[in-house]
Amino acid sequence: MHAGAARRYDAVSVRQPPSAVANMGLTRDAGEIMIALRATVLALVGLALGPVHATEVEFDLSDDSARLAGAHQVTDTGLELDASWLHHEDDGDVVGVGAHLVDNPLPGRGTLRAGVGGRLYFVEQDGRRDDGQALALGGKARYTWPTFNRVGIAGHFYFAPDVSTFGDLDSYLEFMVRGEYLVMRNAGAYLGFRTVRVGEERNNDTRSFDSGPVLGIRIRF
Repeated sequence: MHAGAARRYDAVSVRQPPSAVANMGLTRDAGEIMIALRATVLALVGLALGPVHATEVEFDLSDDSARLAGAHQVTDTGLELDASWLHHEDDGDVVGVGAHLVDNPLPGRGTLRAGVGGRLYFVEQDGRRDDGQALALGGKARYTWPTFNRVGIAGHFYFAPDVSTFGDLDSYLEFMVRGEYLVMRNAGAYLGFRTVRVGEERNNDTRSFDSGPVLGIRIRF
């Protein structure tokens, strides 16, 4: 009789209430977000502590997402390293690191600055099994109005086909265009549009990870 009671007690004691299971999931998600945030912050700090060249930090928001990014020029020849973290409250997180060769394609004018290179993305989607990595090629550019240098336009585009994606991904695309206004010498605000699309190998489909208008700030050191 005592053994049966002990068995019934053990069965009851190991049963987790639904709220506890949900809290475990929330704790795990929060932990994964903190890992991504720490990795991005450490990368940005590492860039800032590099050789003394220009460093830029960006932060922008939309209704459902937040993005933190930074870039640091490491050589006088225009080699630039960058890191970013994009968090979407429903879809998950994308952490990226990249390298570009940045230069002025119109010497003597100083109105256009462009860079070509690649980025390695780490994608983790909430509530889905389609996680993976993508090695994307692309570039970025910024044009400043020569007669009114407080105003400019900027954008970037990166794409990874099936051959350069890993895990459960079969493609990755990121595109952003924005208008900028220089509030002070080393700080400005921007309004733009961003779209991120992820191809999933499991169901042979491409879905929107993030898409919509964004509002952000850019600080240059």
